[in-house]
Formats: sequence, C-alpha cells, structure tokens
Amino acid sequence: MKLRNDSSEVSSLLKDLKQGVADELKEQLHMFSFKEKHRRITEIVESKMNNTMHSLENSWRGAYCSVRGRKQNL
Repeated sequence: MKLRNDSSEVSSLLKDLKQGVADELKEQLHMFSFKEKHRRITEIVESKMNNTMHSLENSWRGAYCSVRGRKQNL
C-alpha cells in the first residue's frame, strides 16, 4: 500500500514537472519570438529613418546651393 502511494506520488510529481518544463519552454519561445519581432521592426524603422535623413540632407544641400548660386549672380 505504501509503495503504491509513493508510486502515484512520484508519477504525479513527474507529470507536474513535465508540465512546468513545457510551460517554461513555451514562455521562452514566446519571448524569443517577441524579441525577434522587436529586432526586425527596429531594423525597418532605422532603415526608413536613415533613408529619410539622407533625402532631407540632399534636399537641403540642393536648396542651399540653389540659394547660394542666386546670391552670387546678384
């Protein structure tokens, strides 16, 4: 009788342990997925910001040179 109780207790503990490990792995996978999505979004935003900055710099340079050229012609 004692052996049967011990066996069922061990079985119950193993089941709980397996469930705990599975839950922990699911959480880690979810966090990895979140971090990967965050990294990708960050890369996209940084790329778009860099493109916009270069475009603005080129526009500013063009406008500056255009204004400067007009001043020299006056």
